[in-house]
Amino acid sequence: MTINGVISSIQPAGGYDSQGGWINTFMMTINTQQGQVTGQIGSKSQQYPMQIGEPITVNSATDQHGVKFKKVNPQYQQGGGQQQQNQGQYQGQQQSQSPQRGQQQNNDEKARGMVRHGVICAAIQRGQMKCETWGDVMTYTQFIMTGVIPQEQTNYGGNQVPDQYPDQQSQDLGFDDGSGIPF
Repeated sequence: MTINGVISSIQPAGGYDSQGGWINTFMMTINTQQGQVTGQIGSKSQQYPMQIGEPITVNSATDQHGVKFKKVNPQYQQGGGQQQQNQGQYQGQQQSQSPQRGQQQNNDEKARGMVRHGVICAAIQRGQMKCETWGDVMTYTQFIMTGVIPQEQTNYGGNQVPDQYPDQQSQDLGFDDGSGIPF
């Protein structure tokens, strides 16, 4: 049900975690021509973006937890046509799918980083890779974070050029076929 009125009170009521991030909840009372209506409304901002005394239009629904308000976007309210309402729903679906794709790519990259971390830790623990200096730590960290093996750089200042052809020993990361891994 759509409710038109003026905000008479707004009180913080907690919040919850959603796919789109943290949502702050507020108990809002709206003065309408039929009387006062109180319900819960959400916002991503810590302070509700509207003030007491401002006009508001919300859709109201009741569930087992009470009355819930959802603010109506005025640009979709004008004309009241079904086409505009469907357009708003379509845009909302389209916007929610885009972060999901980005989130999936982000989760995939996190998983690859965790695998790289596990491999590096196992190789160091087994003695197949050395980790004796801060440079070793930074090299492994860069590899874990990016998946790219950084070029060995022995000079951190001055004009010396890093060795273009380091001996095979320094490039050998000590990986074997895995047959000696005890797990």
